[in-house]
Amino acid sequence: MKNGYEKIQPLKHKNILLCVSGSIAAYKAIEILSGLKKLGANVAVVLSEEAKRFISPLSFEAISHTQVLHKYTESWVDFGKSLDFCDSNFCGNLPADFRADSIKVPCVDSTADSHTDSLSDSSVSKSSTADFAPSYPHPKSHIAYAKWAHIVLLAPATANTIAKLAYGIADNLIVQTLLATKHTQILLAPAMNTQMFLSPQVQSALDRLQDYGYEIIPPKEALLACDEYGIGALAEVEEIIFRTLRASYMRDLPLKIKNPSKDSKQNNFSQSDFKRKNFVQNGFLQSGFWAGREVIITGGGATSPIDTVRAISNHSSGKQAIAIAKAAYTLGAKVTLISSKIDSFLPSQIECIDAQSNDNYKEAIESKLRDFDSFGDCANFGGFDDSTKSKNIKDKTPSERKKPVLFMAAALCDYALQSPKTYKIKKSTSPNLTLELQSCEDVLASIDSEKIYKVGFKAESITQKNEKNATENTLEDALKNAKKMLRRVNEGGKGCSCVCLNAISKSSTPFGAEDNSFYLLDSRALHDESSDACENIAFLPLQSKLELSYQILDFVQSSLQGSVFTKSLSSTKSNTAKNK
Repeated sequence: MKNGYEKIQPLKHKNILLCVSGSIAAYKAIEILSGLKKLGANVAVVLSEEAKRFISPLSFEAISHTQVLHKYTESWVDFGKSLDFCDSNFCGNLPADFRADSIKVPCVDSTADSHTDSLSDSSVSKSSTADFAPSYPHPKSHIAYAKWAHIVLLAPATANTIAKLAYGIADNLIVQTLLATKHTQILLAPAMNTQMFLSPQVQSALDRLQDYGYEIIPPKEALLACDEYGIGALAEVEEIIFRTLRASYMRDLPLKIKNPSKDSKQNNFSQSDFKRKNFVQNGFLQSGFWAGREVIITGGGATSPIDTVRAISNHSSGKQAIAIAKAAYTLGAKVTLISSKIDSFLPSQIECIDAQSNDNYKEAIESKLRDFDSFGDCANFGGFDDSTKSKNIKDKTPSERKKPVLFMAAALCDYALQSPKTYKIKKSTSPNLTLELQSCEDVLASIDSEKIYKVGFKAESITQKNEKNATENTLEDALKNAKKMLRRVNEGGKGCSCVCLNAISKSSTPFGAEDNSFYLLDSRALHDESSDACENIAFLPLQSKLELSYQILDFVQSSLQGSVFTKSLSSTKSNTAKNK
C-alpha cells in the first residue's frame, strides 16, 4: 500500500495472525505479510502442512523475523508460566533488532491496553519488569497464538479448511488455532477453482462462518491455475490489507452490551471491554462516529463542453478525495466516491460513481440521498449484540440512523458555455474565438443540509508581497470568503458544517501533488469578533494528503460532536502573519 500508509503506521502495536492453507495462491501470502509489516503490525504466521508444499516457512520467517508455527515447530515448553523478561534464554531466541524495540506495549494499568493480551496462561505480574508484553507469541503453541492475536487473517483459505472450520473439525493446526480465539476478528480470503467455490457445500460453509461473525473477503474473477477463467482467485493483496486495516479499527470500537445486567464473567467480557477509547495511535478518533455512517465524497474536476472535442475544465487531480475515501473507509464508514478521476486502487466496498459534468455530480449525490431515505434506519449498524452465538467483534445490531456526511472536494465548473457547439469548431473558419459564459448553479448550496452534513472545500489564490499584476487577495480575505460558506443558504452561504480552505500561491499549488495543507473552519469561526480573527480556525501544515484526510475526519467529527479539535490552533496566527 502506497500513498502514505507506511508513514502513518496505522497497525502499530496490532498483533495479526496470518494463517496460510494449501493453495497455489500461498505465495501471495508473502506479499500480504510484507504489506502488513510496512503498516507497523506485529505479524506471526501459521502454516498448514499442505501450504508448506507450496512455499517454505523460511520465506515467511525472513520477513516476519519470527519462527513460523507449523506441525513440527509447535512447542508447549513453559506454557502456563509467567514470562520472565530478564530471562536471557528467552531474549536470546529473538532476532537482534527485535530485542531492543519490540517488547513495547502500554503498561497494564493504562486505559490504552484493553486489547493487549497475555501471551501465557497466567496474567503478567505488575512488577517493573512485567509492564511490557512481547510483540510476538510465546510459547510456540496454537493456544498462545490464539490468545496473542488481535486480528486473524486466513489467506488463502481453501475449501478443505473452510469446511473444517465451519463444522469445528480441528484436525490441523490452523483450525485448532482459529477455534481457540476469543473476541478476535477473523477474516477469510477464499482461493480455489470456480466450481469448488460455487459448490453448495462451500457456499453453505461460508454462510455458516458469516453467521458466526467471520468476515469473508470475496475472491475475484481471473485466469485460474486450472487454465479456466472464472471466480475463485485470491482477492487483490491491497484489498486484503485494507479489509484487515478496517477490521482492526472496528475491533477496537467500544462495545455496547444489550443486556448489561448479565454477569460479565458469564459473558466472557472483561471490564476493559467497556472502556471508551477516544483515539487509536496517531490520534485517529476511536469513538465509532464514522462506523456504519454513510459518507459521500466528490473529487476530480467537472468539465463543461465548448464543442464536441474541447471543454472547459480545471487542474483538480482527485487525489485528495481518494485519500479521504480511503481514510473514511478504514474508520468504518460506508463510502461512496463520486469523481471524474480515479487513478488509484480503492477497496471494492467503496462505491465509485463516474461524473464529468456539474449535472452528473448533482444527480449522483441526490440519487444517494434518495437511497439513504429508502433504507431508513437499517442503513447503519449500532451496538454489539451479546445474544448471538458468535464470539467475534464483527457482530453488530441495527441501531439509530446516523446522519450522512458529504465531503464536496470536487472542483465543479463556476461557468459554462451558454450554447455549446454540436460540431468541432475549426481554426480555419474561426481564427479568433469569443466564448459567452454564464454562471452555473451552485451544487453544494442546492443540497439540503437537513438531510446531510456538508463539508465544503474552497481554493483561494493568495498574492505574495512582490507579486506584480495580480489582484490583491490576502489570507484574511480568503478566510473571510471561506466563512461565508458556513452561513445558511438564505443568508448568502452554502449551509456547510465545516469548510476546508486551500490557500494557493504561485509557489505552492495542491493540484496533482502528493502533499497539501488546509485551514479548517466550522461554525465557531463565525463567532470571531472580526472577519480576520483566527482563534477558531485550525491550520494543518503541509503533509501527505492521506495524513491530512485523517485529520480532516478528526476535525469534522470534533465539530459535529461539539468537542475540541485536538490539533493546536496557535500555528494559524503565525501562518496568518507570514502571509500578510
